[in-house]
Amino acid sequence: MKAADMRRVLGEMPDFKYENTKVEKNLCSRGHRVIFIPQFHCEIERCWGHAKHCTRQHCDYTFQGLERTIERALNNVSVTLIR
Repeated sequence: MKAADMRRVLGEMPDFKYENTKVEKNLCSRGHRVIFIPQFHCEIERCWGHAKHCTRQHCDYTFQGLERTIERALNNVSVTLIR
């Protein structure tokens, strides 16, 4: 599953769909991108855990390195792992 697909699926969940967006508007107006995630869902935690592990393996521990690595890490989460 691609990161864009994951964002779309998560965006349709009730945890996100009706979220107050004042924080998002405030941060976006300052040039940041905000992705809301549910407070806790064990299935999603497994995906985030895999993405974080992949990020740690390939990141040079700079902010720029994280920006380069995170999209690849999220795209590395397989449909099999999600299911």
